[in-house]
Amino acid sequence: MKTTNPLTIEINAALESMGISLKYCKLRVESTVIPGTDITGLRYDNSLRCDVTLTATRNGKVTLLYEGEYRMGLAHITIHRGLAFAPCDSALRIVSRATSHHPLSHNEVALLNETVSRHRQRGPVLADVMHCVLLDGTAALDETFESWCRNFSCSTDSRHAYDTYTRNTQIGIRFRQVLTGDEMAKLAELFANY
Repeated sequence: MKTTNPLTIEINAALESMGISLKYCKLRVESTVIPGTDITGLRYDNSLRCDVTLTATRNGKVTLLYEGEYRMGLAHITIHRGLAFAPCDSALRIVSRATSHHPLSHNEVALLNETVSRHRQRGPVLADVMHCVLLDGTAALDETFESWCRNFSCSTDSRHAYDTYTRNTQIGIRFRQVLTGDEMAKLAELFANY
C-alpha cells in the first residue's frame, strides 16, 4: 500500500533496508462476538482482516518473523465514489454506524466484502504491521506474566491470557534472534512517535 505519511515512508525504508518484507492474503470483513462489559454482556469486533507474513532476509536466507491474522478498523475501507457500484452509499452507512455495540448482519458483512473486493482495497502497510507485532512481542519479553496481565487488564488466572503472553513472548524472542541490537534500537527510535 502506498502512503504519503513521511514517518511511515521513513520507517518502511528502514525496514526494507533491514530486509524485512510483508505479504498478505485477501482482505475480508468479519463481525465477531466477544465478551464485553456493556449491559448485554457482549461486544463486537467489526474489523477488516487479512493473514500476514513478515519475513527477514539475511545473507540470502529468509527467516519467518511473524505469521498470523492482522486486523484493521473498518475506517480503513476505502470507498471511491463515482464508480459504477450502487451499494456504495449503503457501505458507507454501515461503516459509519458500526461500533463495538453493533453487530454486522450477514448481509452487511457480505456487502462490505463485495465493496472491499470491487474497490481493490489497499492492504496493510509494512510499518503498521511491524509496529503492532513488535510492540506485542517486546512488551511480553520485557515483563513477567503478572505485570503483563496488570498492564493489559487480564486475569492471571486466565488460560487465554497466558497463551497470548506466551505467543507474544515467542514473537519477541524471534525478533531479537533475527534483528541486531542496533536494528532493534533504530526501530524503537522510529516507532517512538508512530
